[in-house]
Amino acid sequence: MIVLLTLILANATPVLPLAVPVDVLADCRASVNRLPFDDTPCLSLLANGEVQDQHALVHQLLAVAYIEARNNPAAEMQIGQALALAPDDWAVQANAGYVNLYLGRFSDAHRHLSQAMQANPDFPLFLLLNRAVASQGLGRFEDAEQDVALYKQYSQPEVVDCASGVTPCTPVPIVGPRRVQ
Repeated sequence: MIVLLTLILANATPVLPLAVPVDVLADCRASVNRLPFDDTPCLSLLANGEVQDQHALVHQLLAVAYIEARNNPAAEMQIGQALALAPDDWAVQANAGYVNLYLGRFSDAHRHLSQAMQANPDFPLFLLLNRAVASQGLGRFEDAEQDVALYKQYSQPEVVDCASGVTPCTPVPIVGPRRVQ
């Protein structure tokens, strides 16, 4: 189980919510998706007051990019801003869980992920894997196994077999496409 959850934590694949005005956020999204990471377009959106209704999303994009770049203080600040702007948004809660997983704050991660799943009954199944990592970090191995089993039960057969190591399963932030190198 530890090997499985280590694999899960190692290969994140972000997903973007559908209601995002991609054209306005295109530069921001592209900049956080590239290596080396450039936060300038996203910070400009925030500083100029553009897309104010999407500020929580911009903060999430930055939080995910910063955590993946191992800039933990900046990631914490950005996810805190997103939570302050949209505390009831399931995607914000899910990404707060994702950031907390990488910070090793398993209790906070578990709480945020559970809130995300409760707020959106049609949550993406990979949140079960993220919560399994948090449960394992808390020593709640039966809960972790239960979440992995639920994931396997409801997933597509071609993506499900992470327990065997055939297909890597990963915790996934909700925003931003996977970085390209």
